[in-house]
Amino acid sequence: MANQEILFGAGTLYIIPDDIDIDNSLDELVKDALIKIGESSGEATLNVTQNFADVRGGALNQELGSFMTSEEVLFNAGICTFDMEKIAEVSAAYFNEDVTNSKRTLGIGGMRTVPIKQLRYVHTKRSDGKELYIDMFRAQNRSGLQMTFNPEAESVFNFEFKLLADPDKENGNIVRITEEF
Repeated sequence: MANQEILFGAGTLYIIPDDIDIDNSLDELVKDALIKIGESSGEATLNVTQNFADVRGGALNQELGSFMTSEEVLFNAGICTFDMEKIAEVSAAYFNEDVTNSKRTLGIGGMRTVPIKQLRYVHTKRSDGKELYIDMFRAQNRSGLQMTFNPEAESVFNFEFKLLADPDKENGNIVRITEEF
C-alpha cells in the first residue's frame, strides 16, 4: 500500500456550483461563482492511498509486475467559521430561514443521502501572497458534523471529504492542485 499525504496551511473552503465547468471556464468566472463554506485556521490534508497487487512467477518466484487495484483520496479540513446554509449543502441536512421570526434552522439527521459537490480549497502562501488551490471534482462529506462549544478555545468543525472519480474526465479525474507562481 502506498500512501501520499500533502499538508496545507490555513485557507478557505468553497463550493463550486454544479453549473460551473472548472475545466473550461475562465478563472475569473469560477472565482466569482464560489460559495464560501468556511475558513480553516489550521491545517488541511489531502491523503491519497493506493493498493497494489504484485504478480510473481518464474523459477525464483520473482516479482514480474505490479498493478494498482484500488485508490482512495480523502480531503480533511477543520473550519472555524461557517454558514449554516452552506453546511447543509455538504451534509445530510436541511436549512430553513424564517424571515418573519428572524430564525435560521439547520436540521440534521434522518436523511438518506449526502450530496456530492465540487469543492475548492484555497491557501494563500505567506511567502509571496500567491494562491495554491485544490479543485475536487466530486466530493462527499463522510465525517458528519461534530459541534463543540468551548468558551475557553476556538471551536473547529472537522470535515472529511471522500473524493470520488469523475467518469466524464480522462486524466486527473479526482483532484487537481494548482499553484500560482
